[in-house]
Amino acid sequence: MSFFNLRGVLIMSKYKKKYKPKTNEERLEEIRTLTGRAKDELKRSVQSSTDIMDYLEFMSKFHKYSYKNQSLIREQYRGTIGAVKSAKQWNKNEGLYIRKGQKAIKIFAPTQYDVYKINGKELSFGQLSKEMQKKAKNNELEELKQK
Repeated sequence: MSFFNLRGVLIMSKYKKKYKPKTNEERLEEIRTLTGRAKDELKRSVQSSTDIMDYLEFMSKFHKYSYKNQSLIREQYRGTIGAVKSAKQWNKNEGLYIRKGQKAIKIFAPTQYDVYKINGKELSFGQLSKEMQKKAKNNELEELKQK
């Protein structure tokens, strides 16, 4: 519930604030900030040999995460991490459920996409013309690789 003041009268509202989606600019700024924090954490982590050993010990706990994501995790939850898993992994493998409204750990998620070679240029599906996209869907174009 939220409260608001209307001419000195306190009114209680049963309606929560509506979620306002982030703009592309806000998302890009958040990505820049997170990347900077990960780089700063990595620099701080390699100041001395004991720091390097602590960092490597911390990294060894996370088999699936890149060094950048491990740095982000460490920066967001310094000293409190024992294990990090996705919500699905906690639910399925451990039988533990994350309470609704809990704060998520922000990491960079890998994105795979198909790359096609057209006239000597490597193009993703979104960069192809409408005609070429139709050919790609019908497997008429040679897929170069998946990134």
